[in-house]
Amino acid sequence: MTNIKTDLTNVSTKDLSEELAKRTGVRTRVVDVDSKVILFEGAEQEVISGPAIVIINQD
Repeated sequence: MTNIKTDLTNVSTKDLSEELAKRTGVRTRVVDVDSKVILFEGAEQEVISGPAIVIINQD
């Protein structure tokens, strides 16, 4: 299988996110405008305020 690179600089983030969401091993979480998500990694944490879409890629 050949690995052909495509220039994605002109593809919108919305379109990229929607395409990723269709893939196996990828999950999304929608964070509403009045909600927050806290991501923990070891002793560090990051608070993400909505509106946002969190993409989890475990592929």
